[in-house]
Amino acid sequence: MWESVKLSEIVTFVRGLTYSKKDEVDANGLAVLRATNVSLKHHKIILDEIRFIKTPVKLNEDKLVKVGDILMCTASGSKSHLGKCALVKEDLGMAFGGFMAALRCKSSCLPEYLFYILTSNSFMKKLSSLSDGANINNLKFSLIEDFEFLLPPLEEQERIVAKLDAVFAEIDEEIKNIEFKIRNVSDLYQTILDSAVGKNKTIPLIDVCHRITDGSHYSPKTLSNEYPYITVKDICDDKIDFNNCKYIDKTCYEDLVKNNCKPRNGDLLFSKDGTVGKVSLVDYEKDFVVLSSLAIISPNENFIIPRFLFYTLKSKSFIDEAVGKKTGAAIRRIILKTLKNIKISVPELNEQTALIKMLDKLSFEQAKLTKSLKLKMLNMNQLKHVLLKETLSDNEKNNAA
Repeated sequence: MWESVKLSEIVTFVRGLTYSKKDEVDANGLAVLRATNVSLKHHKIILDEIRFIKTPVKLNEDKLVKVGDILMCTASGSKSHLGKCALVKEDLGMAFGGFMAALRCKSSCLPEYLFYILTSNSFMKKLSSLSDGANINNLKFSLIEDFEFLLPPLEEQERIVAKLDAVFAEIDEEIKNIEFKIRNVSDLYQTILDSAVGKNKTIPLIDVCHRITDGSHYSPKTLSNEYPYITVKDICDDKIDFNNCKYIDKTCYEDLVKNNCKPRNGDLLFSKDGTVGKVSLVDYEKDFVVLSSLAIISPNENFIIPRFLFYTLKSKSFIDEAVGKKTGAAIRRIILKTLKNIKISVPELNEQTALIKMLDKLSFEQAKLTKSLKLKMLNMNQLKHVLLKETLSDNEKNNAA
């Protein structure tokens, strides 16, 4: 017999282990899963960047991850991450942190069945309704304990889970194939790009530029709606997104213009802090300024065409040299002196023109194919939601009949 139940009736909600920064160790301690170890996109546990802490003298066993736990993010700076969850399918021998919670099912509910319920659109709508118009960044159990859904007998739960597991496994395999194709397209593009712009790197970047300078070294305190100021986050897909940037008043803008923080038509912006290597070519006239996380590069068009320099700055070989091929750092950055002295290839202007034509065509085809593949992947993920909804709805209708 199917019955309507509330979440509070079929789970125990356990908050994660709280600890301070001083408790962290490099290794040989207790591994702790954090909210970042739960994938929002795939609803799976990601065993990357695991933190370790000194093993507490009196460790509460409830704070250790158990097979069948549904780990849920309960605190985040981003509303979209609240409520994301993953099912624990194997013994990990780890704890889970304070921004997480474990939902542990009672005997009447299979963890696998509840996992599908908590990744369904109906639960997503519940989470969305909680944050509408509110700045909620902490998900208390009291906010979701009244979430109601239909719970079939265990035998029926097993049948539903088996059906969804089989269908989702096929879809996940197709998504994996699409992701592989996207990587291949990107790798091929980078290989051809590096080959085109990476030969005979003998000239320091500064020698073919009028200027290479930082943006503003301080964040303007006076905001208004007059003049945009741009940071790294405002560069998306090689373009500046003026829709979501901040604005400053005329006085502040004019001060920053005097300090050479205003790009001109033909300049390039290169991110040198955080996400190193974002590039945008300013090929229009617009009044805006940039912050110090971005370098303003003004090419000397007697030696190098701005669009050719754009492709040079986007190449993997240039980025690798810029960051010294270092990985694993929480924040990557490059100082202006290093950027100025990176050697690049500067062929004759007519050869640059020919390479630009070839790279423009290649870039267009790569973007077109990547967009098509990502759309297909999006459709695959949406299909999972549709199948989940249909499977649960069909079973509800059959039960009602």
